[in-house]
Amino acid sequence: MYYGAKILLYENGFLAAKTFVVDQEVVSVATMNIDPVASD
Repeated sequence: MYYGAKILLYENGFLAAKTFVVDQEVVSVATMNIDPVASD
């Protein structure tokens, strides 16, 4: 059985998100907040 984590680096501003992963599927369980500068 494989256990591990994938870590991604976001460098274009501030991103706060909560996610839950089951059977290699990502499910959002909360709101996602991106600062206004990142959306330009």
